[in-house]
Amino acid sequence: MFGRAEVCPRVLRRRFLRRSAPQRTCSTRSHPPPAQRRASLSGYRRTVPAIAGTCGLPPAVDYPGLARSLVATVPPGAVDVPHVRLDRAGGDCVPPRVHDLRSGSGCWPGATVRFVSEFGSDLGYLLDVPYARPGGVELCLDVVSSLPSAAVPVVVRVDGCPGWGPGDRRAAMAPFVNPAMARAGFVAVGISVRESGQAVFPAQLDDVQAAVRWLRRNPLGLPIDPGRIGIWGQSAGGHLAAMAGLSGSADAGVQAVVTIGGPSDLTRQGGEMRIDRPSPVTALVGGDTSRLRAASPVAHVRAGAPPYLIIHGTSDETVPYEQAELLHHALRAVGTDSRLLPIAGGHHNLLPDPDAPYDGQVWYDVADEVARFFKHQLGVESGTGDS
Repeated sequence: MFGRAEVCPRVLRRRFLRRSAPQRTCSTRSHPPPAQRRASLSGYRRTVPAIAGTCGLPPAVDYPGLARSLVATVPPGAVDVPHVRLDRAGGDCVPPRVHDLRSGSGCWPGATVRFVSEFGSDLGYLLDVPYARPGGVELCLDVVSSLPSAAVPVVVRVDGCPGWGPGDRRAAMAPFVNPAMARAGFVAVGISVRESGQAVFPAQLDDVQAAVRWLRRNPLGLPIDPGRIGIWGQSAGGHLAAMAGLSGSADAGVQAVVTIGGPSDLTRQGGEMRIDRPSPVTALVGGDTSRLRAASPVAHVRAGAPPYLIIHGTSDETVPYEQAELLHHALRAVGTDSRLLPIAGGHHNLLPDPDAPYDGQVWYDVADEVARFFKHQLGVESGTGDS
């Protein structure tokens, strides 16, 4: 049923996964050549043994230091769907355990799931997991974990950049994003959503909620507590995270929200938020500006919403700082716990230089603040993880 023998990781180390898996279409993934990627991503491309060639990702270089990897490919028409459970390996030559799941678990024949763990690393990565396929657009997620022995909270990072357009959810693999959350004691998940060119709002929020529901079903048996889910994002991803916290959905609700540089009122112009001409904001609603209010977090603020941490550069040239203040004050007005953390002089990249790469100490400091917030709100012991 599995279709291939389990291979000792020592053998896999020699192979270095030189052959890419069959290509699949995964929503919104648009990858420039490595030389054109932002400098801030160069570190994680060297560090994370990300496997390309699946979920619409292009072939990538081999990653040295790969300790173990296991591939489960489901043949078309299969009834039982094997996947890789994120578990501790029993030793150097014991690959992660494989569990068989029924095809009704939320995945489908033809899916390929890879578990990789970096040699000498404390983290494991479960990559290119399909979680939904709305309108034939395959949506995927990546998992980063320190392989806990007991269930822990899950923190979801939303990809929506730039401007709800074609993005790269692998940006969540930067060391100050999901790896930082994993080392803080969470199972960290990066999700892709449909871009505005594929579907207009509320499709993106529907996708975020579909990912939360998938995590609650937990078809892969991940070591997560489905009752403790936090969500965060930056810029357009921050907007979607804020919307997810205010949806009021019983089965797709979250318990804590962090938004970094995210828009909160799409009807207000400023910076690069334009509604008087075609822009990423108008594209989100298919050009129908009458729908901008419904796509704005401030329009959905309600009593009983989860706690929020709002982080924003005071000199943000893309999404004005007042957008953070609007959401913060609206949440406080209805009695919701909200903390506004201004980054003095920070632009959209949180740095004094708006043209600098999204990197630097400020991002690690922000990761520490985010981890502390999630630990407090999701009930993680203060001694857990590195933060």
